Amino acid sequence: MVVHFAPVDRRIPVATQIYDRLRLAIVRGHLAPGKSLSEKEIAEQFATSRTPAREAFIRLSEDGLVDIVPQYGTFVSRISLPDVADSQLIREALETVTTAKAAQRIDADGVGELQKWLRTQAAAAAAGDTETFVQADDGMHEALIRISGHPGVWKAAYAAKMHLDRVRYLAVQDPDWLLLMFQQHQAIVDHTGAHRVEAAVEAMRTHLRTVFHAIDRIAQNQGDVFTNNKTQGGMS
Repeated sequence: MVVHFAPVDRRIPVATQIYDRLRLAIVRGHLAPGKSLSEKEIAEQFATSRTPAREAFIRLSEDGLVDIVPQYGTFVSRISLPDVADSQLIREALETVTTAKAAQRIDADGVGELQKWLRTQAAAAAAGDTETFVQADDGMHEALIRISGHPGVWKAAYAAKMHLDRVRYLAVQDPDWLLLMFQQHQAIVDHTGAHRVEAAVEAMRTHLRTVFHAIDRIAQNQGDVFTNNKTQGGMS
């Protein structure tokens, strides 16, 4: 896939913009695992010097998203299964607790908001619009955390999910997987809205652990996108 980047805004640090856009392209799978990245070519695409591109590569390496091999080149990192497992563990620990509290506290307005996110997901799935589906997925999870009374937890959950998102963007290319995700979201919302605390927690736990099934499915056709090595940078 050829990735085209919009011009940078000279009022904002260029290295930060390059980092943000490359990070998003890697997480969304637009820059595939193993793809070579050229400091010179990236600098030319953004119409800047090589220094900001180099700075962006270093930050991406610290995130575990690129591998910088001296005298050889820079490459998009393969998806680290240990990092995915760590990310999943953090999210499960955070979101099962907040889901329990959301199920205890939720009111009619909260149910309405969650249902709104489900409608957006349903429309996106029907249209095959994976970008909108994933955004609505995040919106639903953030809303659940906010309803729990601990809105600040979303920042930690969001930071933890980078490696999970790399798997998620690959998985949602399968329409059957989109449907499964929607059905799991529906179960979470139904149990939460009905104040069924234990059932809501179990539905969330099942949902968050589905990433491991996604890995198994993806590996059947794209096993080379994964590595069993922990990234040098670890999680951001």
